[in-house]
Amino acid sequence: MRLCRNYSMRAIGRMRFLSEMLRFAILGMIAMVGGSAVALEARAPCVMPVDSSPEALRWDGGRHLCYLEALVENLERLDKAANDDAAILQGDLAIYLAMIGEDGASRSMISDMGSARPGRTPGPAEGVDATDAVEAILTRAADRHYLILNEAHHNPRHRDLVRHLLPGLKAAGYTHLAAEGLAHDLSSQDANGPVTAESGWYLRDPIYARLIREARAAGLIIVPYEAGPTSGRSEDRIAAMQARETTQAEQLFARTIGAHPSARTVVLVGYDHIEEAPRQRSDGKGVFMWMAAELKRLSGTDPLTVDQTTFNEQADTDLEAAQYRALVPLTSGMGSVLVDESGSPIVLGRYAGRVDLQVVYPPSQGIRGREAWRWTGMTPLEVALPPGAHAQDLYLAQAFLLETQDAVPVDQTLLSAEEPRPLLVAKPDAVRIEVTPVPAGLKNWLLTRP
Repeated sequence: MRLCRNYSMRAIGRMRFLSEMLRFAILGMIAMVGGSAVALEARAPCVMPVDSSPEALRWDGGRHLCYLEALVENLERLDKAANDDAAILQGDLAIYLAMIGEDGASRSMISDMGSARPGRTPGPAEGVDATDAVEAILTRAADRHYLILNEAHHNPRHRDLVRHLLPGLKAAGYTHLAAEGLAHDLSSQDANGPVTAESGWYLRDPIYARLIREARAAGLIIVPYEAGPTSGRSEDRIAAMQARETTQAEQLFARTIGAHPSARTVVLVGYDHIEEAPRQRSDGKGVFMWMAAELKRLSGTDPLTVDQTTFNEQADTDLEAAQYRALVPLTSGMGSVLVDESGSPIVLGRYAGRVDLQVVYPPSQGIRGREAWRWTGMTPLEVALPPGAHAQDLYLAQAFLLETQDAVPVDQTLLSAEEPRPLLVAKPDAVRIEVTPVPAGLKNWLLTRP
């Protein structure tokens, strides 16, 4: 259940979805995986009930595309400048675009919203240097009970960094991985079971699902801690927000060192939930404490907090954080942590004094239509298009592990007849490939959008 995003149901619940979308039954197609032929799965038609929500959808290409098309159609009907629902739909659309590997289109949607967080204006960058993010985080997390990293929900690159931290964290004694938005029964599921659409709304992102799979494989216990649907209901909006932060911290503490004093937990949160220091409420009525601050109070421990959301490329460079382009030459590899000339961490902008470390991500580089960071540790898979495919056709290609039919794919990307076509990226055991035609309306929007 999408507990952490209930507000979006105001818009989603009013949508009139397509009652039926015709999809091709693609039979006998062959994908080349590491030189071996793999038969592609036939797909059943997508039937969408009226006024359905994404929680009701099984995760396959057709139903995902139905929902994505409905988002686009409803967004086009709204006055984006005057309608709050338009911003909700734009945010959801940006997340879904990133889920199908359309990172550039996702950034463009965020820039259209003007919501790339330009208010986090860092100070001067004199005397700033940078060091490898994975090494810096692992070194400083070695003696902590909690490592907390934030993310922008439309940027799966942030989740991928956490994935690359897992081996080092496991070696350092970390025992749990916690994240907001996870289904509460996820922790009790078979560690070898599939990650499905019901595992958590954000887990519909293949990168996030891969993180959970690899954490389980490493022996980490998965910890859901999201506040329930009744938490945070109040006429006082700030009090409602505080109720959610407090409930999250209480549940996270109770399921980690509250129950297992030796537990060590890596936590993935959205944006400001990472702040360790209280803030004055905007209405002047006391202080507001984000989840990390509440957890610090409850546990009596000092978490290591890492901001990933400030220094990232944007489709509109005017929305990038000040100094971002000046800092890019200092970065290398998967990203870098800011330090001063002595090697001590530096945090710039609104998170200064509120988190411990700050990651700068270099602009993305493209390889065969995919952003290069998606390739790390994975294998390229060449996918054939259906016989008779035309240049104007567009398809969603997905690579699945041999799990249940509603498992979240290992990777997915859009394909057209244009050469060279993008490649799927997965590990060799992702041998089931599905290809789904993109509906005409959605295809036109994707191909003509700036």
